[in-house]
Amino acid sequence: MTEGTPRRTLLIVDDDEELLRSLAFGLSTDRWHCLCFPSWKEASQRLGTGIEPNAAIVDLHLVHDLPSSGFDVIRGLANRFPTLPILALTGYPDYQGAAKRCIEIGAVQFVRKPIEIGELEERLDQAIWIHARHRKALEAEQAERKAAEEQAAESIQHIFCPDESPFVGGLQIQQASEPAATVTGDYYDYASFPVGQEMLVAIGDAQGPGLRAALNAHLVGGAWRMLLKITGELKIIGEVPDPALLLGVINEFLFPRDAEDPGITLLILRINARTRRVSYANAGHPFPLVFRGDRIEELSATGPPLGLRDHAIYRNGEFDLKEGDLLLLYSDGVTSVEVPAEEDECAQLQGEGLVREVRSLIQEGRTRNLPARLLRHLLRQSGKPHFEDDCTVVTIEVTRSGGAEPEQSRIGFGQSR
Repeated sequence: MTEGTPRRTLLIVDDDEELLRSLAFGLSTDRWHCLCFPSWKEASQRLGTGIEPNAAIVDLHLVHDLPSSGFDVIRGLANRFPTLPILALTGYPDYQGAAKRCIEIGAVQFVRKPIEIGELEERLDQAIWIHARHRKALEAEQAERKAAEEQAAESIQHIFCPDESPFVGGLQIQQASEPAATVTGDYYDYASFPVGQEMLVAIGDAQGPGLRAALNAHLVGGAWRMLLKITGELKIIGEVPDPALLLGVINEFLFPRDAEDPGITLLILRINARTRRVSYANAGHPFPLVFRGDRIEELSATGPPLGLRDHAIYRNGEFDLKEGDLLLLYSDGVTSVEVPAEEDECAQLQGEGLVREVRSLIQEGRTRNLPARLLRHLLRQSGKPHFEDDCTVVTIEVTRSGGAEPEQSRIGFGQSR
């Protein structure tokens, strides 16, 4: 052993006390510090004090632990210490079945008694080497699979989170989104209905960053587009679906969610650009804000997040937009950004802080590219290289009266990359 290299801890569980003493004497060298126990019960108590072994030797027949066995010990160690190389010992002559089972539940090597200390040391070294190679191969495989899954999720994501907003006369629509990871759990999409100059806007958030949230967001996006195609082509509920009804159907599609899944928020707005009438329904998403001169209105009608409650009921709220109004939609990642506060401390942005930041940016450069400018500003304010949660902002501004009614009547979605 190289000078200065610390001894590694070897856990030995064997109820043959004579053999246990022999193993402890033969293996306790400058390479190994042996912790020897005649039963798993005693070993568990010692491991409960925070000791983590670097390798383990386990006898399969443990009289002191009956009715459990060495198989139970190996399984318990493998679950408790996933990176632990385990060597199994047995004195039984018929060992083929036992050897296969040991490997299946977490052992790396299988050894028959009696065995010399020198050979046992070699087999122990082999077990450590095999386990290390297996762990590296597994980590590489997992990394490759994760990269492939994220690439697939990112490709799908571009379909449901369009780069360009639909044109609806009198409404200027802008958006920006920054994921915390490679993919995002935030979701937004548009559907325009040229006849009548109406449109639907959806913005949602599958809670938590990462691949699972992104896949949940894609699930919502697929349900959203499927419903709009059905209702538009079959004219089940008219050309422009009702937001509350859409939320109810999507909720039934997603229910029940995994018990560990905190649910998905979704806000849907139906906007008539000619009358400037807006109806909306909210499934637990942050409340939209209407900037109307010096006044701010919060659209607080809401319901439960999607997928958590069977037959959840959602209700529409309604309001009228006026020329010059700015409607701000955003995900909760925006209000969770920590920005400088009083006494050199940082605090999450929250509602009033968000209003202050938006007003400041409007005064600086009016509303042009407001979503992207807001996200860049918040990231600078946070002092961090990236957001810790997915952040999405959509703005809808009333700029002028609606234009002439277009001739086409089919549903149009936002343009993707």
